[in-house]
Amino acid sequence: KTKYSRLKIPHGEINKAVLTCLKLNSDSSSVPKNVIVDFLINQYYNSDQECIPYSEIGQSVSQALNRLYAKGLIQRLHDPNLNFEGHWKLKK
Repeated sequence: KTKYSRLKIPHGEINKAVLTCLKLNSDSSSVPKNVIVDFLINQYYNSDQECIPYSEIGQSVSQALNRLYAKGLIQRLHDPNLNFEGHWKLKK
């Protein structure tokens, strides 16, 4: 297992960014995880900051998605046991 290092983003901001991205894309049938990761990068990172590996940001987004799913705020639209990109949607 690889060592996880927390992103330098204020507490709660990843969850907020995930929910905002899903709200902005609420007309879509689902939002793939990579769109959410790209949204987070555009919100919190610019070219002046240190380079964070995409996989680390993706891992943080995955954890946020799973927390929000466990709280019943979002829907998982994929089988978590398959190795396919996750698709998500806000619960109505």
